Amino acid sequence: MVLTLLLSYPLALIYKYLPQRNPNLKHLFSITMAVVVFFYVFELSRFFYTMLASSLISYAIMYYVEGAWGPRLVLLYALGHLSVK
Repeated sequence: MVLTLLLSYPLALIYKYLPQRNPNLKHLFSITMAVVVFFYVFELSRFFYTMLASSLISYAIMYYVEGAWGPRLVLLYALGHLSVK
């Protein structure tokens, strides 16, 4: 845990100096660091897959359902998922 805290400062400097004109590179860096923290630091791989599945389902609802019903269905899905788990 202390090692993670100490490594966060150099990683923040790397993130700061990534080119501003390429936001995808910054997103990829953030996602990579989140996966590393989830899998190797806290060993939460099961929760990572649960969050990934929930995110993909929410994205699919928003992609396929147009109009005002998309956000409503995502809300219902999220509340239902939280009440079951």
